[in-house]
Amino acid sequence: MPLPTSAKSRAQSRVKRECPVEISIDRHFEAKAYTSGSAVAGQVTFSPQSDFTFDTVDIVLVGCASAQVQLLQREIPRSNHTFLELRMPFPEDALPHTGILEAGNSYTVPFSFIIPFQLPSASCKHRSTVIRERHLQLPPTVGGWEHDDLAIHSVGIEYSVRARAVMKVDQQTTSIEKKHIIKVMPYFPEQPPLHILPGNPMYQLSQEKMIRKDMLSSRNGYLKASTSQPDPIVLSADKLEASECTLTVDLEFSPTSKKIKPPQIYAKSGYIQALTNYSVGHIGFLPDQHKHPRVSPNPILTYFMDEQVTLGESGELHWDQQSPCSSAESSRRSSVSVSQQPPERARKGSNHSTGSDSAIATTSIKYKAKLVVPFNLPGPDKKAFLPTFYSCLVCRTYTFRLIIGAGSHGSTLAFTIPVQIAVEGCYTPPIDATPNYTQIDAEQEFDDQMLPPYEFVL
Repeated sequence: MPLPTSAKSRAQSRVKRECPVEISIDRHFEAKAYTSGSAVAGQVTFSPQSDFTFDTVDIVLVGCASAQVQLLQREIPRSNHTFLELRMPFPEDALPHTGILEAGNSYTVPFSFIIPFQLPSASCKHRSTVIRERHLQLPPTVGGWEHDDLAIHSVGIEYSVRARAVMKVDQQTTSIEKKHIIKVMPYFPEQPPLHILPGNPMYQLSQEKMIRKDMLSSRNGYLKASTSQPDPIVLSADKLEASECTLTVDLEFSPTSKKIKPPQIYAKSGYIQALTNYSVGHIGFLPDQHKHPRVSPNPILTYFMDEQVTLGESGELHWDQQSPCSSAESSRRSSVSVSQQPPERARKGSNHSTGSDSAIATTSIKYKAKLVVPFNLPGPDKKAFLPTFYSCLVCRTYTFRLIIGAGSHGSTLAFTIPVQIAVEGCYTPPIDATPNYTQIDAEQEFDDQMLPPYEFVL
C-alpha cells in the first residue's frame, strides 16, 4: 500500500537529513559566469548516516526557463520549460555495486560538463526554420545576477548541476535531490542588422523639422535627419563589460536664404530600453521584427525598462555645402519638371506652396553633415545587461532612444533605433556549433581537452 502524501514527505525529509548530499564545483565562486565551451567539473558526495538502498543516481546539467502571467482577473499558473538536460555517466565503481550506501562512509562521484554552444534539436519544435534556429541558441541566466538585469520577477532562466538519488525507504520508493545553481552567459555572435520596413511603428529612424531662430521669428530652413542600426554592443563573457557603441546621424539642412547658416546640432540625451517578452506558451515570432499576433492561445506580455546612457563627445560638426553646379543642376531639373506639367496642374501646385517652401526651392542650397554619437551602457557594477536572445518562453531585445537638439530655442528630434547586444566568445565553437561526444574505453588515456561523453536527455 503506498504511503500517504504527508507520510511520504516525512520520509523524504528524513532521507535528506540522514543522507546529506553535497555538490562541489572546482574553482567556483558566487559571481563566476560560465560561457559556451566552459568546463563545469567537480564532485557529488553522499554521506549516509545509516544504510540506504538506492536504485539509480543521476548527475545532470539542467537549463530551465519559467514564466508566469498575472492578469487582472486571474493568475495563470507558472509555466516551466526544460530546454537543456545533460546526464553525466560516471564509473561503475564510483558507487557500491550492491546498491547500498553504508553508514559512516562517504561516496564521491566526479562529473565534468561542457557548456554547449547550441541546444539539442529537441529543445524547440517550431515549424519556422528562422525562429527555431534562434530558439536553439543557448539563452543566458535571467534573474540570478548580483545586479538588476532589467527583467521582471515573473520570468527566470536558471542553470544548475543536479544530483538525484532514487532510494528505497520502508519498502517505498523516494528520492533526494540537491542542486548547485550556476550563472551562464553564453556566446552570442553578431547578427545582421534588422530589415526595417518603412512605417514600422516600433522604430523611428528619420525625422524632419522646420527650424526657426526662435518661437516668433520666421522660418530659417528645413532640417532632415536619418540614422540606421549601429554595430552591435559586445559584452565580455567573464566581466560582462560592454563595448562602446557609435551611432551616426546624417543631417541635411535647406535654408530659406543664402545668408542663413546651418543651426547648431547636438546630442541631448540617450536611453537604452530593454524589452522582455514572455508567455506561458511558446512564443512563435521574433518580437523585434514581427508584429504581435492578434490572436494567441496564451497572452504574450512585454516588460519595458529604460536606462539612461552616458553620451560621449561628438566632436565639432562640419557642414559641407553642396557645390553650385549640383545646386544649379538641381534647379534645372526642378524647372524642367515644372514646365512639363499641364498649366492647370502647375497653377494648382503654385497656389499650395508656402512662402518658405518657395524660398527653399529658390535658394537650392543644401548643407550636409554627420553627427557621430558615441555612448556607453551603465557598468556591470550597476546593471547586468543581457544579450539579445530569443527562446520559447522568454525573449530580450533592445532599442536606443536618442534625442538631438537643433538650434538655440530648444527644438528636438527623437529617434528610436534597434540595438543588438552580442557576447564575445572565449572558446572556438565547433564548425556545426554543437559539442562533439566521444566514446572512450575505460583503459584509454583521457585527454583533458576531450568533451565528456554525457548524453542529452530530452
